[in-house]
Amino acid sequence: VEVMENLAAGAFVFQLNASDADRDDSGRIVYSIPSSAALEVFSVDEESGEVVTRRPLDRELRRLYELPVMASDAGGKTGHATLKVRVGDANDNRPRFLLAAYRANIHANYSVGQPFLRVQAVDADLDDNSRIVYSIYESNGTTRASDVFDINPTSGDLFLKQSSLTLANEVFQFFVRAEDSGLPSLGNEVPVDVL
Repeated sequence: VEVMENLAAGAFVFQLNASDADRDDSGRIVYSIPSSAALEVFSVDEESGEVVTRRPLDRELRRLYELPVMASDAGGKTGHATLKVRVGDANDNRPRFLLAAYRANIHANYSVGQPFLRVQAVDADLDDNSRIVYSIYESNGTTRASDVFDINPTSGDLFLKQSSLTLANEVFQFFVRAEDSGLPSLGNEVPVDVL
């Protein structure tokens, strides 16, 4: 079964179902989890067989649990099985840049469209929740940096939109935003200085 991460304690996992051909008390089934480690994370109602979580799960810490489960009757007979619980991914991690800040020098021989700096972020989530899109982010409302520079949205490569010959002795300070493709999306910014 799959259970999403970050659900509150008591989230439904699975309904165990065993049968016993005996009648009366001899056929009365009691469910249990014979593992102290598994009991820290999951519990089972001994009568109904309903398995629930004891605490929220975190896929980034553990992706799969294999729970031993047991059905016992009053006569001391037991049946055993393994319940495999995959932890589903929720978009609960922001992209994280590999550096706290990025800096680059532009040389006069750089051509338009030539990458001069790569910013890179990682996201601990899966699939769309970890697919990062980069953009130039200017919080002060000026469009100067985005007039001069552009960024490849998938690779994080920064490149010139105009000739570097016109940029002599100029300093640009702006942010690059990394945003994941999850719903809702999460993002982060990093400062970039270009001299």
